[in-house]
Amino acid sequence: MNLPLFMPGMQEIIVVFFALLTGVAIAVYLLRYQFKNAVIRKCLIIFVLAFAGLVIAYILFYAISNAIGRSQVKAKLAEMRERKILLNKDDVYPQEVANTDNGAKFYLAAFNLMDASTSYAALSKMKIEHFNTVSGWPEKEQKTAQQLLAGEDIKLIINLFRQGVGKSYVIYKRNYNGVSTLLPELTSQHELFRLLRDKSFCEGLDGNKETGYRLLCDGFKMIIQFKDEKILISQLTNIDCASINIRSMNELISRYGVTTSSALQLLAELEKVNFNQAMINGFDGDTMIWIDDIFDKIIHGEANRCIDKFGDIVPLNMQNLMSRASWIWPFFYQDYACYLIQIDKIRSLFDKPYWDVQNEMNELSSETSNFSRRYFISNLTFPLLIAFRTKTANIESEIDAAKLMLALHIYKNQNGAFPDKLEQLAPVILKEIPVDPISGKPFEYHKTDGTFELSSVWLKEKRERPKQWFGVL
Repeated sequence: MNLPLFMPGMQEIIVVFFALLTGVAIAVYLLRYQFKNAVIRKCLIIFVLAFAGLVIAYILFYAISNAIGRSQVKAKLAEMRERKILLNKDDVYPQEVANTDNGAKFYLAAFNLMDASTSYAALSKMKIEHFNTVSGWPEKEQKTAQQLLAGEDIKLIINLFRQGVGKSYVIYKRNYNGVSTLLPELTSQHELFRLLRDKSFCEGLDGNKETGYRLLCDGFKMIIQFKDEKILISQLTNIDCASINIRSMNELISRYGVTTSSALQLLAELEKVNFNQAMINGFDGDTMIWIDDIFDKIIHGEANRCIDKFGDIVPLNMQNLMSRASWIWPFFYQDYACYLIQIDKIRSLFDKPYWDVQNEMNELSSETSNFSRRYFISNLTFPLLIAFRTKTANIESEIDAAKLMLALHIYKNQNGAFPDKLEQLAPVILKEIPVDPISGKPFEYHKTDGTFELSSVWLKEKRERPKQWFGVL
């Protein structure tokens, strides 16, 4: 990171300083040659000295504060480099490679076809009108959805999606110019999963449940393809997509059951899903976004350019601060150092089980409240970033519950009934029995009249919430 000797706004301070000297010179001239009244002269002298003292004091305070902040930033960046945390943009962001194993071109083609598809447009309109999934619609409208999803354009979209899933990795050609244009395909990816959810359910309605399961299995493969994405917003999108896929799977199984072969395929894909390391990678990318596209631009006098790129997510008061931060905000560098220190602490929350980091999360939240008045950028970002650990734990809970559910159905298919205890699933079906990621305690399991109830802290909370039509946790 190039830290200039002077902040770019120092030229403004120098101008103010020389303007002050000029003002003092004019005041001295007036006092010496114009004003003879002793009271007026005395009041003017006091005013000039007080004003000059305040300006000089602020300049000294500004210089000292930023000198301290610069040293903190340098020290933290050096420490992060020593720990091999990637701070080079080219190392963090994936580079597009001309390779036949890249599935991105197929996904982009599918997204473009979704934009042009009349069947998908009609289906999207139905979703908006109902605010829920096809499974909750009246029978007549379910049939309409079935007809739309059987269209040739939808078949082409699904075919392109499956070709993308068949590739080994996904790297898009991207222009990293701020959050609003950072990953434009993520919204389309989210919409594609909603399409897969509806398509898989309609396959079940048509009596093709195995086709529906294969579609969902491919959906998990797509999520796994993105596990190495080093952009936080991408990881959060994939958490939502995983949740959509799991709910679709639960819906199909509850209505139509599942064969052992399909359950084993889905279970194998779920075993590969690990969002914790993916989120750590995402924090590396997020650090680079903020360093390169916010702090670095402000440091080098490009605050307005930064606001142009981030204006849609940065509050107005924050924009006003950013436009002047380089020369009026004495804690700017300290805010920068605080961001680096705290982002590193938040990053460490994903190295441990969720139930084991509750105290750390509370301490970080307390720290945030203590520096909120001075560090605007840090205060803007940290509460949300800390909450990401809870969101990841929630999807962990859904994934582990889905593994258990699949294992329970495999056990029933093999033995004629669900087990009396979850422990009976290991080690034949599951290597080990997962615990609730929120509490660290076993999942609650009750076998009742040919079915079962499976619950955890998050699943209980989710059931108690009002139903939401959009695909979020």
